[in-house]
Amino acid sequence: RRSLRRESNVANDSHRRRVWTRLHARWRAKEKRLEPLEARRRSSRRADVAEMASCAGGNPSRMRLVVHVDLDCFYVQVEQARRPELRGVPCAVMQYNPFGDVQDLRPDEDRLLNRSNGSLIAVGYEARACGVTRNMRAQEARKLCPELQTVQVPVRHQKADLSPYREASAKIMEIFARNAVCERASIDEAYLDVTEAAYEMRRTWAVENVKDEGMKSTNVVGLVEGSQEEMKQEAKRWWERVEDIWTENEIMLACGAAVVAKLRQDVFEELGFTCSAGISTNKLLSKLVSGMYKPNQQTLVIDSGVSLILNNLPINKLRGLGMKLGASVREYFQIDTVGELAAIPESTLTNAFGSSTAEYLIRLSRGMDDDPVRPRQAVKQIVTGKNFRGLHSLGDIESVMKWMLELSSELVDRLEVDRAEHHRMATGLTVGIGHIFFESGSSAQSTQQWTLGLKRYITRACQLRHAGPDVVAKDATGVVKRWADQNKTRTFRITSLYLMAGGFKDLKGATSISNFFKSAPCDVQESHHAVTQNALRGAGLEYDAYEEGDVHLFQHKNPGAQQCDVRGHEGMAPPSSAAEKSPPSHEKTPHIRGTNAVHGETFKFYRLEEIDKSVLDELPEEVKSEVLQIMKRKEMVRDHNTAPGVHQAKRKRLAVKPPKASIQSFFRR
Repeated sequence: RRSLRRESNVANDSHRRRVWTRLHARWRAKEKRLEPLEARRRSSRRADVAEMASCAGGNPSRMRLVVHVDLDCFYVQVEQARRPELRGVPCAVMQYNPFGDVQDLRPDEDRLLNRSNGSLIAVGYEARACGVTRNMRAQEARKLCPELQTVQVPVRHQKADLSPYREASAKIMEIFARNAVCERASIDEAYLDVTEAAYEMRRTWAVENVKDEGMKSTNVVGLVEGSQEEMKQEAKRWWERVEDIWTENEIMLACGAAVVAKLRQDVFEELGFTCSAGISTNKLLSKLVSGMYKPNQQTLVIDSGVSLILNNLPINKLRGLGMKLGASVREYFQIDTVGELAAIPESTLTNAFGSSTAEYLIRLSRGMDDDPVRPRQAVKQIVTGKNFRGLHSLGDIESVMKWMLELSSELVDRLEVDRAEHHRMATGLTVGIGHIFFESGSSAQSTQQWTLGLKRYITRACQLRHAGPDVVAKDATGVVKRWADQNKTRTFRITSLYLMAGGFKDLKGATSISNFFKSAPCDVQESHHAVTQNALRGAGLEYDAYEEGDVHLFQHKNPGAQQCDVRGHEGMAPPSSAAEKSPPSHEKTPHIRGTNAVHGETFKFYRLEEIDKSVLDELPEEVKSEVLQIMKRKEMVRDHNTAPGVHQAKRKRLAVKPPKASIQSFFRR
């Protein structure tokens, strides 16, 4: 028995060693796979710290002063600015009726419609005092507030037109950017970094002056827990303390409050808009307190009061924990407040969510946030969309195409405005499709079927071609059609569509394509073949014929004008009759033929100014890459076509391919 037991123990130990070896090998392999991710995370963290240091004047030890600004009832204020008689009276902005006869209603038209029953999307404070709230129907709101004035949003492309609100928002952001680093968060919100302005005030202002300026307009939270009136009384005593007991951090917070008060005053004096603000050392706390005292007030968070603010705060109210992660934390630990989250040990959080997420949760629960304020007054994406509720949902491709034309028209208009203002161009297009699946054989006509249907949302991305609303609508409809073909065995309806343009590239360094061609004397007696070959060598356009919409090169009708035209195929004026009757006569004038020719026509490449290769670096990246690809393939074509005995099929196979859509649209513009 002893011998058998010893053999069994040896076998068990051997098995345990083998299991441990396998587990250890797996753990090491996982660690190896995660090393690049951890390196990127550390690099990103260092980049954020460097960016925060740059926002703090290049000194990472300096205290950051971050502000979250929220405009009060922004849509209502915009309408009151356009119609001053609405100031001081109960007012609300309502949605248009999407189920009626939708007609365009311009911003400058009379949109005061007190008999309409639209849904309220913004309510002024005078109407709120009467019990009116957002999402109420207008008739229901008038029962609570008979003197309520309702203004409908403008309508364009059969949907709400938010252009007057975007224009007002842009003007406000410009004022903020004068004396702060401004990051536009939404149409009515922004983050500001006022560190530099606050330190400048600290050098030039006396502490008593800073205290007096801050006391006039700033509430302080984190001093005592109680009602707003009690907190205001405590804040007053905090401001009135003698100068000797103020810490340097408290003085800097007071300077930041004075800077913000001046910015808010500038917005009111120049544009007539009021806003509320939260002031602290990071985005998390500033966002949290900016709405505590409204309207037209600002709130300051002191360092010693952070835990008092966060202890009883619901987890979903914390920036970053409002969606899936916050719900997972609440469900896993059965907790509700940030204080309870802060009490959980780090090891427990790591076992539940991993080390990175655990570190993130610990920092949030302590009110720590390293996210820098990035100077950005323009949006990252431009989005337009439309919802189709209930039986108004879409079920055929013709309806999708109709609405895609409306959405793409608005998107192209906004992209053109954005390009003129910010000198950038979008390169990517995302198509969003909200849909609902029904059971097999269902007609989807009853309310019960809509309740039981499975609602989903998917997105698909493609390249954005800058060739007008029709082309964008065609591409977007093609995306929807491909998705529908993949689900043709299922019954579904489309409940929403949206288009989002993104991937912006800066155009400030780019110049007109006409500037990339050097002037050269146009001597009629010179060999056209040689001039054309030299001119096209820099751009790779030699020995090629292009499809419709690509670049065509023509000799200027007046050689003495010392210039040549570069025109796109669309909208191109035909050559003059004189030029047609008397083309340049030379034996070596090239005739470019190929499988890519439009309708089998022969194109002649006449004289052209020489192209400067050095300016290729100034081209946008997508154009530059395509030009270089054409140049490389052109060399192959020339080498093979000039060799004796090359088969015609091989020549066609090596023919230069036409440029992609981006370079086509660039030359057309």
